Amino acid sequence: NGRPSSIKYYPIAIFFLLFDLETVLLFIWAAAAGQREVATLALVSFLAFMALAALALVYVWKDGGLEWR
Repeated sequence: NGRPSSIKYYPIAIFFLLFDLETVLLFIWAAAAGQREVATLALVSFLAFMALAALALVYVWKDGGLEWR
């Protein structure tokens, strides 16, 4: 229809993509569970990503980015 979409939908889309990426990282960790070195590296990478994602979520939440106005 040619109308630009509202900016308030973009943070929701970004969070959806982040949770999809978390799912991929969790799958890689589960697939590598039989190989100790790879599984450890995958787990550390997954936990680092989860920590960054959690910090980003807390920041956006405190900033009021999740509120519908």
